[in-house]
Parts: sequence; C-alpha cells; structure tokens
Amino acid sequence: MSASYESVTDNDVLREQAKQLKTTAVLTITDLTEEEHERLDDKTVVEYLSANNLGWMIPLKNGDVLFNNANKGAMYKSLIKLNMILRSVNRGKKAVPRPAAASVIEFLSGSTESQESGKAAKRKKRSANLKLENEDTRTPVQRRLDTLVAAAREKGVTDIHIETDVHANRAVIKFRIDSDLISQTSGFLVWKEAEAREMATMIIDHEAQTGTGSAKLSFDENKPIDGSFEVTVDGVKTKLRYSHQPQSSPRGLSIVMRLVTGDDEGKIPTFKDLHYEPDEIALLKRAFRFPHGIVLFTGPTGSGKSSAMAAGVGTLPQTLKVMSYEDPVEADMPNVVQVQVGSQKETSFAGYARTALRQDPDVIIYGEIRDEEVAEYSGHQANTGHLVISTLHTNSAPEAIPRLADLGFDWNQLGGPSLVRAITAQRLVRKLCQHCAVPLSSIGEEGWSNEDLYRVKDYFAEHYGERADDILTVNRSPDNRCTHCGGAGEKGRLPIAEIILLDEEGRRHIKSQDLDGWVRYLKEQGWESMTDKAIRRILRGEVCPVSVEKSLETPFGIRADKFNYSEFREKVVKIQQERRQKTLNVQRTLTQQGA
Repeated sequence: MSASYESVTDNDVLREQAKQLKTTAVLTITDLTEEEHERLDDKTVVEYLSANNLGWMIPLKNGDVLFNNANKGAMYKSLIKLNMILRSVNRGKKAVPRPAAASVIEFLSGSTESQESGKAAKRKKRSANLKLENEDTRTPVQRRLDTLVAAAREKGVTDIHIETDVHANRAVIKFRIDSDLISQTSGFLVWKEAEAREMATMIIDHEAQTGTGSAKLSFDENKPIDGSFEVTVDGVKTKLRYSHQPQSSPRGLSIVMRLVTGDDEGKIPTFKDLHYEPDEIALLKRAFRFPHGIVLFTGPTGSGKSSAMAAGVGTLPQTLKVMSYEDPVEADMPNVVQVQVGSQKETSFAGYARTALRQDPDVIIYGEIRDEEVAEYSGHQANTGHLVISTLHTNSAPEAIPRLADLGFDWNQLGGPSLVRAITAQRLVRKLCQHCAVPLSSIGEEGWSNEDLYRVKDYFAEHYGERADDILTVNRSPDNRCTHCGGAGEKGRLPIAEIILLDEEGRRHIKSQDLDGWVRYLKEQGWESMTDKAIRRILRGEVCPVSVEKSLETPFGIRADKFNYSEFREKVVKIQQERRQKTLNVQRTLTQQGA
C-alpha cells in the first residue's frame, strides 16, 4: 500500500463515506450479489492500479468501484483518475464509488488468483484443494469459510444453516438472526452442493482435528457428526460448534454451525449488556449473593438462560471456587472450572453430580437439571452450604416448583427455608428499530396492515387510552430502506423476565401446594409477570406488541381463559370492513386529485 493509504476499520466511518457519496457501503462480501462481485479484469485498469500501488481499490464489471481508504485527498484524487480510465473502458459509463470493508477488498483481491487455481484444481483430486501449503496459507475453501464466518459475525448471526440437495446440485445457506431463520441470496452465499460438501469435509478432517478442535471422527456424509473448532478472521478468534446430519429428502446434508464466541475481547456480558431493567439487575445480583441454596433460570431453548447465568457468574467474588458442568461448554468464563458433560455414565450430569463435592466447590453450576438423580444431588448440595445454579424448561417462574416436584423433591422440602432461593423465567423479544418504527395508532393509513395489528391497536386503545399513543410497531412497508436495521424494522433482542425471590409467606403457599394463592400473594407485593414486563416495554415503544405475542403466550385482545369464537369472528369482519373502506377512501382521494 502507498503512504497515502489509511485503512478504515470502523463500519460507521464507511457508512458516513457512503452517505457523502450518496451510495451504499459494502460491509461484508454478502452485501454484493453474484453479478456484483465480478472484478473488472481490463488490462489497462489492472496496469494502472498496479503501477500506482492502489490495492485498496477494486473496480467491478458492473461499473462500481470498491475502495477502503480514510485519506480523503488520496481517495478522491485516485477515484477521479480511475474514473477517466473506466469511462473509456465502459463506453462513457460513470463509475460508482462504494466504500468497502478491508475484508471485502482482501477477499476480492484474491478472487482472480483463486479462480485461476480453481481451474487447475478440477483436474486434481479434491483433497488437494483441502491441504494447507503452510500454516500461513488458507486454501480457497478455507477462505470461503472465513468469509462466511465474517459475514455471520457482521450480521449478528447465532447459527449458520447449510442445507444441500444432491439432485438439484445446490446448497441453501440460512442465517439465524434474532431468532428468525433467513435465507441468504447474496452471490457469495449461493453455493453448489459440492461446495458445501467440500467445506464440511475440510471442517471435520482439518479444522476440527487440529488446535482446539474436538471432532472424534473423520467426515462421512452418511453419518451424523458433532464437533467444535475455531477460526480467526480479521484478528478475531471465533469458536463454532458444528453438527451435521444426513437427510433423506431432499437427499444431502443438514449442517448447522453455532457461533459460540466471537466477542472481540471474549468477555462475558453483564446484566446491563444484556439489557435487563435496573430493578431486574438488582434482583438478579441479589440472587447470586446467596451463600447456599438453588437459583434457577427457566424458559425454552433460545431464551437467553445461559447468557443470564454467565452474567450472574461474573458478579461472583473471585475468592469462590466455581465448578460448571455443561453440555456443551460454550463461552469461556473467567475464574470458573468448566467441565464438558459426556454421554458415558461417569461423565454424564449425574456422574459429575455424584462427585462434584470432591472438588471443594463453593458454587456448582449444572447446565440443566434433567433427571431425578441430578435433582437429588442438587438438593443435597444446596442444603450442605453450596450455591447451586441451573436451568429448567418451564413456561413461567412459578411453574418451576411443580417441575421440581416431578423430579422427586418433596413439597415440604421445596418450601424449606434454604432450598430454592430465586427463580427467573424469561423470553427474548425482538427490539424495535427506533430509526424506522411507526406509531401503532397510525395503522390503517398505509397498505400493509394486517388483522393482528388492528387487533392489538384496538386492545391497547381500549385498555390504556392516551398511553397507547406512545406504542410503536414494525415498519413493514416494502419501501423501508432503513440502513440501521437493513429494512427489517427490528434489530437485536430484549429480555422479558419475571424474577421471584422466595420469602416465608411464599414458602407457606408452596408447602400447601397452593400455587394460585402464591401468585396472588406475589401480585399483592408488586411482583410483575412476563406479560406485565412486556407491556411495560410496549408502552415505552421498545418492542412491537405482535412480536411480543410470538414470544409469550399472551395474545392481546384474545381471552385465553374463555375463547369466544363469535366475538373473534365479529372482530375480524369489522377489521376487514375498515380496511376496505380506508382503501376506497384513498382511491377516491387519488381520483379527485387526478381530476
């Protein structure tokens, strides 16, 4: 690179450059379509770039010029000169400059070389393409993996799904973003079946067999294989958990890679980082200060239980010995001895539970209390001066008590003064993009409303009056081009949590198995359920009511205790009539304006 080159590593700077140039930034290779990421290989252009040491510029066949340079003077000067050359090459067509991430420039810089070597590789055995020449060289298939992981990290992806179809010779790549599984149509992510199989082979036979990899078998497309491995992209190490299973219809592979860690510093998030409310943070910190007893986190898979537990562990004093038994071990937790639970008897949750006290722990963490044996040992450990932290699968915090009873606990034991200390149940709800969200009260003035939006609008207007004016909803307009959320209308997730710290009165209700009375007592003390917490966030315009309904079993405007079909039908008919009338009014107004 020349002395006038200054690399741009901040995406916000790239967005600002794009805004000044009235264009769009390319933050990952997946932002380009298949046609867009073809480099212009004109001899005159290539010679000019080489002679002037302009490796930070990539002209494309479609007329775009990607660049990465913070030096404005050098950037504009070089773009003007290059544009003059491109006009002659592209028959007068003006070049469109687009700021791009350094990783995109690097990937495209190597694309020509990899294309040439790819032609020769077809005449060799497939394994030749998987072999590393040396530790500093990444093969084309490894670079494809690196770019895939970089794109996933940039988009906030939790899981990468690759599903292949042998007969159609294609592979579909999907990203799970904020709980939704989204198919990727970018040119780089449009693969053939053989490319996906080639990557699976490389991951299992190389990445997962070296360094910190954990695969115990060689790749066999006809057998399920699990493992983990790490890749380093742009200096950031990312740990991935890999699973592949053969599928019968369509015939091929189902590959899932979970991005376990990828934080630039690999740090454990705090409760504040996870966006809990201030009062919730105070309650959660109090729960982790108990010297002994059981602290539980409940909810379905993907509700953020593990992250919440990790944040809580981060509040523990470093003078405590903390043992954590997990399946699998995900994020590394400082000052914690983390043990991978296996399928053998001695390495199962129950196997480790039997011998955990030999490690002289102060705090014991179980990824999940799955069976009666683990439950029994947990109760014994909690009653002998240890703090036990674990998860259960229940729909609410109060339901954790009967679930523990199903696992063998006696009701009198559950109501004891030193067993269950705190219970947190939670869900994750998608966070509204504050840059493009629209008022719920305006629903009906556009052409994309639906019955659910009308229903929740009527419900909140009836029950909350003027406070409902502050409620926002997702901008579902097909013309939404918000650059902050990519037009999705939502970005990120917020926890909706209900937290119970058990007291003497609550334990009396538990001993008498009066759960309804317990919940009434909690309400009298100001306790808020997940529904109450969700409405709090809805009224502040943080989450969309319809998105809340997807996560909580709380349909607003529909009675859950006694469903009235006639009333429901009448509401649907009324909503449809209102929509038709508003559409007619808009058409009438347009006709009058035209006249």
